[in-house]
Amino acid sequence: MEYTLENRSKRKVDYEFSYHLSHFAQATRGGQSSRNEVIPGGVNFYNEEDANAETYGSGSLTVIGHRPKVKAMWFRGGWFDCVSALWREVSTGAFKTNTGDVTPIK
Repeated sequence: MEYTLENRSKRKVDYEFSYHLSHFAQATRGGQSSRNEVIPGGVNFYNEEDANAETYGSGSLTVIGHRPKVKAMWFRGGWFDCVSALWREVSTGAFKTNTGDVTPIK
């Protein structure tokens, strides 16, 4: 999937593009072996299953030409809590980044 944002006006336009997705390399052991890590320009998703297992998986989301703000791990709670917490951050301008181990990115 690829997005291209183009400003066709002759003036500078400030904007924010927000893209959110759930972990797409979930493991079968209750998600305990799923991992996330911030990489240059994005985030890497993977699990620690055996590389030959049907449940093994990895993927990444990256941005070319910019340094995105990344939240590599969402709030842990009930099935609806993470989306509610994320929306509260995005809609109020209080988005907080993290590296996947809940350590803020500097």
